[in-house]
Amino acid sequence: MHGMSANGVQLSWTIGEPITETASNNTWILTQGFHQSWQSQSTSIQSDASTPLIVQVYPNPVRELLSVSLENNSSTLILDLYDISGRLIRHQESAPYQTMVTFPIRWLSAGSYLLRITTKDYTINESYRLQKLR
Repeated sequence: MHGMSANGVQLSWTIGEPITETASNNTWILTQGFHQSWQSQSTSIQSDASTPLIVQVYPNPVRELLSVSLENNSSTLILDLYDISGRLIRHQESAPYQTMVTFPIRWLSAGSYLLRITTKDYTINESYRLQKLR
């Protein structure tokens, strides 16, 4: 419950009243339920006007060259390639607005790998499971 008082008059209210009613005369107005403030109030939600990053990792499975397509890339991205045991195989960074990153991986053994794409502040944090063929 919320309330305030001034000049000997007390006003109290709650939220969610299911009944509405208004009574008045020449000197006062009493309204019950769904009170509206006399002040103008607004609520806004800050929206991120930027376009989301779109990532395409191909081909998968891969034999020689892994390509990472970056659409709407406005940040420096960190691209880390790990083997299945979690060992870092390759670290690479993309520049802001760079649209393509490639990894030559012909020398890697056949098996499963993980490509992790992040930003330094982790606002982007995505992982892709890859299969390397012989």
